[in-house]
Amino acid sequence: MWNLRYGRNLFAIGATALLSLCIVNGCLTIHDLEGIAADRPADGISCAVGETTACYTGPAATENVGACKAGSRRCSGNAWEACLGEVTPAAEICDSVDNDCDGMVDEGIGDLTCGEGLCAATAPSCVAGKPGQCVAFPGSAVETCDGVDDNCDGTVDEGCGCVGGSSQSCYSGASSTKGVGACKAGVQVCTAGDWGPCSGEVTPKKEVCDKVDNDCDGKADEGDACCSSSCVSRDACGSDGCGGGCGSCDSDRVCHKGYCVWTHGHNGDPSVSCSTICAWGTSQCVDATTGGCGTKGSQGTCYCW
Repeated sequence: MWNLRYGRNLFAIGATALLSLCIVNGCLTIHDLEGIAADRPADGISCAVGETTACYTGPAATENVGACKAGSRRCSGNAWEACLGEVTPAAEICDSVDNDCDGMVDEGIGDLTCGEGLCAATAPSCVAGKPGQCVAFPGSAVETCDGVDDNCDGTVDEGCGCVGGSSQSCYSGASSTKGVGACKAGVQVCTAGDWGPCSGEVTPKKEVCDKVDNDCDGKADEGDACCSSSCVSRDACGSDGCGGGCGSCDSDRVCHKGYCVWTHGHNGDPSVSCSTICAWGTSQCVDATTGGCGTKGSQGTCYCW
C-alpha cells in the first residue's frame, strides 16, 4: 500500500523540483521570473526606477548644431524627471558661438550708427565675437548753404536764408486772384541758401476770347474780349453785332446803337445838319434823335463818332 507519510514527502520533493525546473536550453527559473516581475513597471507606468535616458526638448533639426546638445533624465517613482544638461536654441549674441543653432555664428546682430550730418558713420556691432565700435567722420568747421549738415551739429544750413534743395509754393500776383480762373501758384527751390525764381505760376493777364478767365476776376471773356477788331476800333459797345457786349463807354460818351458816341445839339440852325456838326469835331455822324444825320434845323441831338 501507498505509505501516506512517504507519499507526502515525495510530493513535496516533486513540487520543489518543478519549481526549480530549467530546460536544457536555458529557460528561466521561477525565482528569475519573480525577480523580473518585481522590477518591471506596472501597466501605465512609463519607466523603471533608476533608469536613465538621453533627452532633448528643442527642435529636432537643431540638436548637435552649434551650442545645442542633448541632456539626460532619470526615472524616479516610475516617472521621468526633468531633462538636465541640455542646451536648446537661444537668441544670437556676440560671442563667436552659434547660439540659435542655425549653422551660423553671430548673424543678424545689426550695425552701430554714430555722428550727425556729414559725420554720420556705421560699423558692425559684432566683430570676431567682440562688440564693435563706431567712430564718426570728422566734419567741417563752417556750415555752407548746401542742404547738408556740414559741421555735424544736427542742424542743416543754419544761418542760411533757406535749406538747400527745399521748395515752397510762391505767387507774385494779387493774393485774391490765386486759384481763380487761370491763375495758380508756382514753386521755388532753395539754391545756395536763397530762394530761386517762382516757376510755373500764372498771374492775371488781359482777357482774351478763349472761354478762360484770363484776368482771374471770376468771369470769362468779359468786356471786349470777344469783339472783332473792326468793332473794337470803332469803339463798339453794348449789342454791337459782334457777337456780344463789347464793354462800356468812357464817362463823356454814351453807347448808341453799338457805338460809343459824343452827343451834340443842332443849335436850331435850319441850314446845319448833324453830319456838319459832327465834322466840326473831326468826327462823323452816326445818327440823330430825329431825321438821322441829315437832320437840319430841328431841335434834337446828333450822335457823333
